[in-house]
Parts: sequence; structure tokens; C-alpha cells
Amino acid sequence: MRLNSHRLPAELPFDAKWIVDWANFLPLGAGNPANMARPIGATAQVGLGNPDPFSKIHAMPPTDGLAIRDLMSAGLAGLWSVWPLLESIAKRLHDTPLATKLRETKAEWKGGVSAWCAGVPEIFRPGTEVVRALTEDPPFPFFVLLEAAMAGNHAGLGVLGSVVVAETVLGALCADPLPAEAAACDLRARLQHIGVAHEFGVALVELAAIDTLPGMVRFLADVSPWREAVPPLFSALA
Repeated sequence: MRLNSHRLPAELPFDAKWIVDWANFLPLGAGNPANMARPIGATAQVGLGNPDPFSKIHAMPPTDGLAIRDLMSAGLAGLWSVWPLLESIAKRLHDTPLATKLRETKAEWKGGVSAWCAGVPEIFRPGTEVVRALTEDPPFPFFVLLEAAMAGNHAGLGVLGSVVVAETVLGALCADPLPAEAAACDLRARLQHIGVAHEFGVALVELAAIDTLPGMVRFLADVSPWREAVPPLFSALA
């Protein structure tokens, strides 16, 4: 956390020891991960609650800990409140199944907050006023994490979190398209052009759906220049 361009610019860019070795976190077929990725939920690792090395946010104590700063960022960034955002999206979707799912999330939220509180150690359990605020106007980062836990197996985002991430990614793709995307040919031909330009090891038109992070890592590990990276970016597949 102390290593950043403001405090220690001479130490950047990072050297090879900072490369994330995904084999330590994901099952990639070369032994068991040393530290499996933690399921998504509305509790933070103890270390994230400790005072962080950055300066305090002016005139807004207490700000110790990255977890608290993450929650504060939603308010300071001027984000929509969760329920108006959810309802705005649901209205645009009319009576589709996705709109129904969004409204079901809102209806189940109070029970989700109560269940979460019951699982928090008593020493950390929030008081009545905090619980009311989390129910009526939850900070967006907290909402996304608890929504993911309420959605099932803690392995993926819930409905609203997924919509927000998908819209962000789609917006970025539409704002900065690859040259091949504008080619005057059909989708299959455009995908072939993209694959050639980026040296994918398998034709995109023949690529099976990738729906897990291990699957994405395996795909990227076969893409040049990552395939020839020194040190290997994906050690388990090197």
C-alpha cells in the first residue's frame, strides 16, 4: 500500500515480483492453489480495517482503513443511491425477467441485511441506526458485496452489480472499438481479423464460451506476447 507513484516514484514501475501468479489463487490444473480466492461477501479482511498509510481525507474522520474509504468513496464520488438506480434500470426493462429479478432483490434486501448482521461477531455488529441506514440507503460498494452473497454461492455478482459492470465494460468497448470491428464484413470475418491481429491461439469464431476466471487465464496464457513473457505471467501453464 505504501508503494505508489506519489510516495516512491523511483520504485515504479513494478518489477517482476509484483506479477500476480494466478496459480496461487485459482485451480488451473497444476496442484492446489495456495490461497484460494475468498468468496464475495459483505465482510472485509481484518487487514483492510487497519489504519492505512495514506493521509486522512480532509475534515472527515474517522477514515482509518481501506474498507472504510471504499464505502466513503460511493458518497464522495456522487454515485446514485442504490434504490433509485435499481428502479430506473427496472423501468427501462419494462416487464422482462431481469426487471423482475431487480425488484425481487429490493424486496429481499431487508431480510438480507438482517441475516448478515446475525452472522457478524457481536463486537463488530452495527447498531440499530446503522442497520436502518444500510437497509434504506446502503452504500453502493456494500450493496454490491451483500447482493452477491444473497445471490447464492458468493462466486459472482448479483443482478444489479452485474448490470453495472456489464454496462461499464460495454460502454468502454463502444467508446474505443478495434479497427476490425468497423470493417465492412460480417461478424465472423471481423472476429477472424481480430484474432489474427492479436495472435490468438484459437480462432474466436471457434472459441467455446468462457464463463470462469480460470478459463479466461487459460485462454490468455496462449496469447502472444504473454505466451513468451519472461518471467512467465502464468506459471502453472508455463
